[in-house]
Amino acid sequence: PDLYAMHLVHKSRWIEVKRRQEGALEETQRKKFLVWAKHGVAVYILCGPEDYPRLFGPPNWHLWTDNTTRRIITRRGKR
Repeated sequence: PDLYAMHLVHKSRWIEVKRRQEGALEETQRKKFLVWAKHGVAVYILCGPEDYPRLFGPPNWHLWTDNTTRRIITRRGKR
């Protein structure tokens, strides 16, 4: 991931930054994030400052593993 953040209440967050329209996870990222998730590591995908509130919800990296779902998310700006 591109960034690491810590908060006393919300704990740690690994943040991957992607371009809204062109961004996609690489195969190595998919594999790594899956292993991390199994060990309780929170990974978030953010496309811009408007996605900041997503850091206070569940990790969203898995939504980016399917290209169809990713396109819907990035077009609508939803999770």
